[in-house]
Amino acid sequence: MPVGCFSWSKTRDEIFNACPRQYYFQYYAMTDKNMDQLRIKRLKGLTNLHLLAGEVVHDICGSIVTKKNILDPIDLIAKSKHVLLEAIKKSIFKSHEWLVNPKAFSMLHEVYYDSDFRSSTDITKRAYLFSKLSPAYNDIVDRMSTCITNLFASPTVKDLMTSNFEILEVEQLGTMQFDGVPVYIKPDLLYRQSNGNFVIVDWKTGKRNAGDEIQFKLYALYAHCRYNIPLEDIRVRADYLLTNESIVSSVIEEEVSYLNSWISHSITNMKDFLRDKDQNIPLPAEFFQTNPGYNKCQLCKFKEICPEQKKRPA
Repeated sequence: MPVGCFSWSKTRDEIFNACPRQYYFQYYAMTDKNMDQLRIKRLKGLTNLHLLAGEVVHDICGSIVTKKNILDPIDLIAKSKHVLLEAIKKSIFKSHEWLVNPKAFSMLHEVYYDSDFRSSTDITKRAYLFSKLSPAYNDIVDRMSTCITNLFASPTVKDLMTSNFEILEVEQLGTMQFDGVPVYIKPDLLYRQSNGNFVIVDWKTGKRNAGDEIQFKLYALYAHCRYNIPLEDIRVRADYLLTNESIVSSVIEEEVSYLNSWISHSITNMKDFLRDKDQNIPLPAEFFQTNPGYNKCQLCKFKEICPEQKKRPA
């Protein structure tokens, strides 16, 4: 059974390279008649405290940029803590609702895969789980508070508060075509300065990693293709809110060929796992090999249905 049309994104590429079996679960398992479809929906929707904290900070960034909700950082931090706390409470005490309707709320990975949670529905035992998560919660709250505080001191917020600008996109999922394949890109912010230059902003709530630079260049390529902006007029600014760093990069014409080649190679590798490339029909699940690693497997949303997990000692 086809899964819509084939598309590409950097996230999709990262999952594919990290573990082909995880890639299958994420993008194709919903058409596999041998799998419990409700279970797949549940697992695909799992999140974790780090991801949720990142979403909260990004929501704050967006509200500040659009000038709809300019608040004191202390107030924003307090509201952010509340969001995380409520997510933990729902995951622990309202799991019965989620099991029936996975879209009711986002279940936390830390809760779903905890042995106490899975072994009992007793409220007392689950309350103990709440206290067990406290250290992780406190650590993430500290990180989130740092990010929010640094946001107000970031070059982007200073620029937007002191100059004229035109917003083109805020957290908008955009597309560009690459040899007939939709490529999805989602910049945090794209705006035009009064001097005519265009700035793409990527707010990072974690530390720098090796894949960031190519992501920034993809953003620039997207703006170039989507809005026909000359490359020399585009700047990508990465605000690393946790470490209070800001990195500005750009793309030159010579780098476009490399980006095109890299995307083409990635698409080709993914399509090698399709039985029907035109209909986006995958090969059977067993062709998507697992790529085990302790930390990677522990954090995987799909570990309870992964064949690799069955090989591990209980």
